[in-house]
Amino acid sequence: MDASELFSISSRQPARMPPDIKELPPITRGRSSNFPDRVGSPSESPHQSRRKSAGCSMRPVKEERQQAEPEHAPEGSASHANLDFETEAATEHRPHSRQPRSASSARQRTGRHRDAQTPHSGSSSRRSSCNASCGPLPTWDEFFEKCEDIRPLESSDTFRVYSSGSSGPLLFLLHGAGHTSLSWACFTRLLRDGSLPLRVFAYDARGHGATVCADEKNLSAEILTEDGIAIVNFLFNRLIREELPQRTDMQKGPVQDGTARAEPNVHRDPDSLPSVILVGHSMGGAIATRMAASGRVPHLDGLMVLDVVEGTALAALPQMAAFVSRFPSLFTSCKEAVNWSIFAGLLCNRSSAAISIPSQLVKTTRGALPASHKGADKGPPDEEVWTWRVDVMATEPYWEGWFRGMSHAFLSSRCVKILICSSSDRLDKELMIAHMQGKFQVQIVSGSGHVIEEDQPAELCRVVQTFITRYRLHLPPSQRAGLIRG
Repeated sequence: MDASELFSISSRQPARMPPDIKELPPITRGRSSNFPDRVGSPSESPHQSRRKSAGCSMRPVKEERQQAEPEHAPEGSASHANLDFETEAATEHRPHSRQPRSASSARQRTGRHRDAQTPHSGSSSRRSSCNASCGPLPTWDEFFEKCEDIRPLESSDTFRVYSSGSSGPLLFLLHGAGHTSLSWACFTRLLRDGSLPLRVFAYDARGHGATVCADEKNLSAEILTEDGIAIVNFLFNRLIREELPQRTDMQKGPVQDGTARAEPNVHRDPDSLPSVILVGHSMGGAIATRMAASGRVPHLDGLMVLDVVEGTALAALPQMAAFVSRFPSLFTSCKEAVNWSIFAGLLCNRSSAAISIPSQLVKTTRGALPASHKGADKGPPDEEVWTWRVDVMATEPYWEGWFRGMSHAFLSSRCVKILICSSSDRLDKELMIAHMQGKFQVQIVSGSGHVIEEDQPAELCRVVQTFITRYRLHLPPSQRAGLIRG
């Protein structure tokens, strides 16, 4: 679960609950600016939900709902454990386990995704991914063309990267806190099937998904920014070496013993270098902004930030802990977690939830959980359960650092920029003034919650393609006369 959903989920009509489900987890509804709505009111009409999603102002609403928890539902888990689940994809993951990696054994890999995960910080046991045995859930290769683990740093840390496309601008996708790169799955498939050639790279951040780092507890903005810069440079430079044309001539080298030596000089046509575009959601948007402002991202031409603004994000920090504490701490199956995300109103696109939510979980047993873990003692010690890969509450020391200074960094980035929001009340004063001065674009995606790339992937795809063609980022630099870089 993205910690930053606290800042900007818009409310929507919840999915219709099956007749055997009488209660959702106790999440109440109410919203301040850039603060997520909880479960929508059962009596709310679709028209009202759409108006709110489009940015209409709302006041906190009190809801009283009948409490009828099934006796078999353990404390700390979602109460709808046996819901029927249907998805178009019927490919089943094969069981795998991930072994700890050493510097000598770390490697790049392509092929079928093992969905392997690392344990939560402080856990004494290695846990395998929930996707391995939870039934007919979709797999990564229905959305991306390639999956690999790379080592962009001078360490044994490996980062999971999914990619698609073989030509066009390079889009680097950064997910939000608690999410994984598979949050971009449906969006990427639409881009892949579109008419505009694009190369997409989505990576799991440190401490998230299938990425494995020696220090997974440090999620400071500085560390995450350095990770991102290293990953982009690694992939960009590899592409340049492997794919782009070059020519070699001889130039004068250093003079030794009075003799000038000729040395080879490698040239690459500037028009052959692809544009780099950073696309970040929530926490990922804050990190993408810092990366862009650093001036260390090669050939950066575009920055796209999804549903996060410094002013409103910082204002919501005092309520974050209470919000996060309302989520179930464990599930008895992946399907239960997927259904919970839909019925709780966190996502409204079941197709996306089916691929993204399982990647945010790790499988363990009740007995392997810390004694303090909520719900750990509500069943047999050997019972398999699924818990969140990221302990969002443990990241609390970094919350403010993710967003502090983001507006200045966004405006100082030397590239074309767009802020994509789920409603019209996101801009703080600094950004509102800059927008009126024409320093960046704003696009509202109505009918979406905070996770725009999952709730409205088709609309986001349209916005991204329009942004790229408007600023001619798909063309060689020599054909972009008059391009304003920000």
